[in-house]
Amino acid sequence: MKVKRILLTGDDGYNSTGTRLLVHILKSEYQLCIAGTKDQQSGVGGRKTLGKNLVWGEDVVDGVQAIWIEGTPVDSIECAKEFFKEPFDLVISGINFGVNVSGSLITSGTFSAAFHAVNLGIAPWALSISLDCSANKYIEEHKKDADIRMYHTYPGQEAYKIIQEAIKEDLWGAEILNINFPAQPTAEVIFTDCMETMYGLWATSVLYADAHTYTAPVRTFTKGMAPFGTDVWALEKGKISITPCHSSMVDKDALKKIKKPACFHL
Repeated sequence: MKVKRILLTGDDGYNSTGTRLLVHILKSEYQLCIAGTKDQQSGVGGRKTLGKNLVWGEDVVDGVQAIWIEGTPVDSIECAKEFFKEPFDLVISGINFGVNVSGSLITSGTFSAAFHAVNLGIAPWALSISLDCSANKYIEEHKKDADIRMYHTYPGQEAYKIIQEAIKEDLWGAEILNINFPAQPTAEVIFTDCMETMYGLWATSVLYADAHTYTAPVRTFTKGMAPFGTDVWALEKGKISITPCHSSMVDKDALKKIKKPACFHL
């Protein structure tokens, strides 16, 4: 797998700490471009804005050409498809502040950007990278001039090593890798499955019947409930989790079984 051009994206904003960290560790070896949201967009999942003119603009982030859009992470990927004329070899989404594990992948703007980039053909492979952190950072508004030096060693150096290894190993046969770093520094990496259900993983949403209001609290995930070998289990054990994913939601094993009789009549 040869990688020369990399598109950086995410849901924390085009000039987020995580994106700038990737610029810092990769720009000496790869041609980088950035396409991201203008503002914090965590938790919007794969939402695509329809029927509305979205404002977009250009900028330079730590020496790298960037475009931003006043929309969602998927909007930024769609915009990148039209703006950048040369193809990319790899898309990296993140480094996101806040883990993206279990069923939360469908609500993650970070993972959705990576997923959509491959599905749309911007690049044949993508990495979605997240860092466990305190809940107050999940929806933090990032600043272009924020000091990122505290993250250079971790997760910066370990993220660099994983990216290099993933490229060397052709993403171990996957199209997308979902990578989660535990909060405390580690160099131990494990391949994992997604925990099947995320019920109880985060604080239960609250529905106020009298006021007709609803809220999903922003809190760190609940410990001690993850099955062995899953992404959440790895984080609980202080290990870096890598989960191989693909850009089709089809259950291919089930489809093969279903197709034995090619069709049926009601």
